[in-house]
Amino acid sequence: MTSKHPARVSFASVALVAVLLVGALSLRLHRVGDRSLWEDELSTWTSIRGTIMDGIRYVQMPHPPLYSLSCRLSATGNPRPSETQLRLPAAIYGTLAVFAGGWLGSVLYGRRLGAAMLCVLAVNAFLVRYSREARMYSLLVLTATLSTTFWVLLVMRTRRRGLLALGYVLSTTAMLYTHYFAALILPAQGLWQSCVRSTNLQRYAHAKAWSRDDPSTDMEPLRTGVNDSFLPRLAMGAAVLLFAPLAMFFVRNILPNKLGWIHQAPAGAYVQLLGELTAGVPQGVMPELRVAATWIEWALGLLACACLIWGWLPLRCKQPEHRPIDGAPVAEVARPGLLLCLWVGCVVGGLGIVSLTFSPVFVPRYAISALIPVSLAVLAAAQRLKPTLLVPATAALVACNLAAVGFERIVEPPRPNGLAFIIDHLNRSASASDAVVVIDFPFCPNYRNPVEMGFQYYGLRSDIAVLRMRGEQKSGAIVEHAALGDARNLHIVTLLGDVEPALQSSGRPFSTFLAAPYRYFIVDGLPGTPPPAPILGP
Repeated sequence: MTSKHPARVSFASVALVAVLLVGALSLRLHRVGDRSLWEDELSTWTSIRGTIMDGIRYVQMPHPPLYSLSCRLSATGNPRPSETQLRLPAAIYGTLAVFAGGWLGSVLYGRRLGAAMLCVLAVNAFLVRYSREARMYSLLVLTATLSTTFWVLLVMRTRRRGLLALGYVLSTTAMLYTHYFAALILPAQGLWQSCVRSTNLQRYAHAKAWSRDDPSTDMEPLRTGVNDSFLPRLAMGAAVLLFAPLAMFFVRNILPNKLGWIHQAPAGAYVQLLGELTAGVPQGVMPELRVAATWIEWALGLLACACLIWGWLPLRCKQPEHRPIDGAPVAEVARPGLLLCLWVGCVVGGLGIVSLTFSPVFVPRYAISALIPVSLAVLAAAQRLKPTLLVPATAALVACNLAAVGFERIVEPPRPNGLAFIIDHLNRSASASDAVVVIDFPFCPNYRNPVEMGFQYYGLRSDIAVLRMRGEQKSGAIVEHAALGDARNLHIVTLLGDVEPALQSSGRPFSTFLAAPYRYFIVDGLPGTPPPAPILGP
């Protein structure tokens, strides 16, 4: 951005971007419909079954409606869209987020680093994981990255600022209507713009003093940089104003209903999160590898912290020059490392502050937008240390992420396919005299049991009775288990809860099966009832 006449985009550059995006989309779509929907994805399906306002009021999964609206379009009026239809928008958004991250990298650090970001984000394990779920997290990465890119351009450029302001308003409004915690990015943008303006004021004062001795000094770029802060603030205010109705709904209806399933995270979890965002260690890793995976996440998290701090420190140590850079917008002297630091600090630190002061809300995927500044900081640190290190740093991140992405298909043994597997077994094998038991863990007024949502989506046989037990959300203990007194063969399907103590106290024989993330218990009937259903096969 320091050149008045940027280099033309070559055919090779366009071809490279196209190949990377096609590869990223292929990785996200490969067998995307093979897995069963799980709790959060079933909530997405539930939110699009009624009106748009029904989806917004569905406070069990309190998220704004933008992703649900795209799922309505993907479902094309189908009351029971397939898993692929529900996940397709997330895969598309995840692919577009790769391009947006590369664009931001080229704006802040140049095209070489932008190309490196494209390579890293195409296989980023955390982004790939949430680009294959029917949830809004890949859309959050896309909109947050676009919002920040337009903000940087709006602050740094002096031309076409009306179009940049419009782009910022649209992308930021979309970001705020994607996830409530997306608002944590706005303070980072505002603080960075204030620091840029402060730097501009200092340089303007020095340039003014210099111009007394050198009347030929061009003061216009510096004067513009000092006086153009109104439009960015107006654009941010417009986006916040458009979000205000939904923000009021969040404050009045969702904040009072605390998310009971989220527990307070230790301080180390925040460092570990940065490592997971950099090169995500896969979920469900085998127990013998869990300790090693945790150490890897810690090491990567500390590396990310060091890169963020190192990228920020030069701004604080740099003294303003007495002579302005001819023809360069004054805002370009601001270090992008400060923006990355503020972005990570406000998103991850904001979740920590809310968790400590109000209610636990720290969930790694809520901070998914921070993977963009973390990846940028690591690559930029390598390039700053020595330009030739950018290629090996990119290769190392790509290798780590590819290992994490491929883990589930290569190392981890195949597992039963969630609720789809369980319900198919029940429909084929359960007797009409059997009963299914679901366990409720209500933590909000509109609580809907995820297992029952699965019964509706996958179609449990209507002649199988459904009984209920009740659990306590925080402890996971079963507090009401009268259903275990039923003499029939029982099939207990649960996502949460410490079920074994209640089963052991009943004295009835039972078998346990895992269909991650659900557990399935087959409880033998009391004497005089039909024999139990067949045991699950491999």
